[in-house]
Amino acid sequence: MTLGGMAQRDLASFLGVSRTTLVRRFRFLAKEARERHAKNLDLVLATQGQFENLQYDELHTFEHSKCKPTVVGLVLTKDRRFILGSSVAQIPASGPLAAVS
Repeated sequence: MTLGGMAQRDLASFLGVSRTTLVRRFRFLAKEARERHAKNLDLVLATQGQFENLQYDELHTFEHSKCKPTVVGLVLTKDRRFILGSSVAQIPASGPLAAVS
């Protein structure tokens, strides 16, 4: 069974914990992931120095409704696919939704 796409309330019920516990765990794991990524980035920079081959990729998606489009940009190393940086930005709606938004 995959847990993807479950709401927080449903996930908490499935795991047998409260929603508060689930949110605290998400925040803790996010902090741990940021710290580990920073350590790995320092290690990669120390061993490889400057990068010769970088790759940029972006994902167009939306937040809440299609009237609020966003773009997620990533910069990564081409050979190891290690994420060097990411950013999220709002973009104007296009097509028929431009007038609505």
